[in-house]
Amino acid sequence: MSNIDKTIRRIFSNNNISQKVLTATIFLFFSGILIFLDVGGKFMYGIPTELILPIYIIQLALVPAYLKKYEIGYIIGIIISIFVAFSYRDATTLARTIPIIQYFLTFFSLLAYREIKEQKTVKKRFRD
Repeated sequence: MSNIDKTIRRIFSNNNISQKVLTATIFLFFSGILIFLDVGGKFMYGIPTELILPIYIIQLALVPAYLKKYEIGYIIGIIISIFVAFSYRDATTLARTIPIIQYFLTFFSLLAYREIKEQKTVKKRFRD
């Protein structure tokens, strides 16, 4: 194993970052980048396309909240990813993958959120 691998593993273990949290964070980051790169992206249902840039900014801003395991960050991430998954459509190949990634983001965010809730409940029980 290289030094970089060992360093990364040590950072994750020291900060108690699980595989679920890491996977959700990676999906969040890459879905935000894909939304930014899709210049022809559009929403359905008459939703203005001016929302694309704020959604991109919100998704990238949530990355630190995901890594610090703030519960409200996961809730916002799940809501935004569901909104994008059901309303973001376009004819380009890139735009077709964005809703699919948002579905995975919703799923892994939900798993990570449940894991964090369970960890906090267990810590609270041990304190009492």
